[in-house]
Amino acid sequence: LNELEAAGVSIQEFDQVQEEFDIFLSSFSEDLDPDTTFELMLSHGRSEELIYFAEVVDNVHWVVGYHVQQHHYEDALKCLRELKDPEKHEDVIYMYAPVLMHNLPQETVELLIEQDHLDPVKLIPALVEYKPLDKSQPPNSLEPLQVPAFKLQHIVRYLEHSVFERQSRSELVHNHLVAMYAKIPEREATLVEYITKEVARIDGPAFDRTFALRVCHQEQCRRACVELYEALQMYEEAVALALDFDLQLAK
Repeated sequence: LNELEAAGVSIQEFDQVQEEFDIFLSSFSEDLDPDTTFELMLSHGRSEELIYFAEVVDNVHWVVGYHVQQHHYEDALKCLRELKDPEKHEDVIYMYAPVLMHNLPQETVELLIEQDHLDPVKLIPALVEYKPLDKSQPPNSLEPLQVPAFKLQHIVRYLEHSVFERQSRSELVHNHLVAMYAKIPEREATLVEYITKEVARIDGPAFDRTFALRVCHQEQCRRACVELYEALQMYEEAVALALDFDLQLAK
């Protein structure tokens, strides 16, 4: 194919040979060693044929990885979206979700929502980087790092889908939803409503109350802090804080 391109043959001639080559790859895919075939085509710069062969042998990992390496993130998402058996290849989604989320957050979240078989807990690292609050905290009590505003709204969308649509009761997922709400000043009313409903549940809130209180203090979500103080039966602290900004609430 490279020689034909160099010789300047007509488009029709080139397309005919390429079609024959694709047929060859498809017909003898079981007889060709994948690694050797990949290396040969890669060494000759035949990226289109390389992707075609990877698809023929169902090597989704290689196809998605190639697109990501070339910074073709939309093509990588398209490949994942068109999987015939998504559950079979969910490990590929977990692996490449972080880089796709970083570059195409809206489109990636749409894909993740479509794939209801995915575990939201395993996707947390793809959504947001995090670090322990301190060494005394358990590993599931995490404080997300700063998140760009353009990415934050999409993270919240996926977490809300996991909590409200898929009914996740994972503490990790709920902790992150609290933390993300707290980072959006205009969503404090939503945060307070969410906390109130969770605390009122017979089985108790899914989020860690102490963690939520620390995050809300950090982000200065005072109404949410009052709700959490009450949930922790720290009534004096709740009244003292409410007096600072809402006398009616303090009553």
